[in-house]
Amino acid sequence: MRVVQGFLLATIISIPLAIVLRASHRMRTLSSGIIEFFRHVPPLALLPLLILWLGIGESSKIAIVFLATVYPIFLNALMGFSEVDRKLVEMAHQYGLSKKQIFLHVTIPYAIPYIISGLRIGLGYSWRSLIGAEMIAASSGIGYWILDAQTMARSDIVIVGIIVIGLCGIISDALFKWITNRMLSRYMTGGFVYGS
Repeated sequence: MRVVQGFLLATIISIPLAIVLRASHRMRTLSSGIIEFFRHVPPLALLPLLILWLGIGESSKIAIVFLATVYPIFLNALMGFSEVDRKLVEMAHQYGLSKKQIFLHVTIPYAIPYIISGLRIGLGYSWRSLIGAEMIAASSGIGYWILDAQTMARSDIVIVGIIVIGLCGIISDALFKWITNRMLSRYMTGGFVYGS
């Protein structure tokens, strides 16, 4: 649930933000420095502040997942919206489509493979960041379980924890792939989705 909540929050924020920044060159210029700064700060480095502000409960873990996930989704979405083939846009203009229609029928379909790639990368990052957060500040979860096993010198439990993490990642990625391929396969060039 921590992964799902942080991942959905990142998706809800990053894709509309990419659309806004793609539409406004001025906002893109003003925000680029801040985005680049925080993109290079590891989410776990912000964990002490998040614990001070949000406490040691669920909110700080979800915030870590959000911070780890938001940038790959946002940057891939921004690239997708920015890399639209100019020839397709010109052709749409020739057929008399409005800006709104061009966005809905040309820009979004063109950007979907980029967005899906960002979502899959972000989903992988969300698992990694959550385990790290649970090892540092949690009383439950797989990360806490592994760290607790280390203090008791139970390498068997640590190994099982690692296997569980890997299996959860594989299952969530396969489920994500299945859902997106069923829902969005017509937008994928040659059926391509990152990592498929």
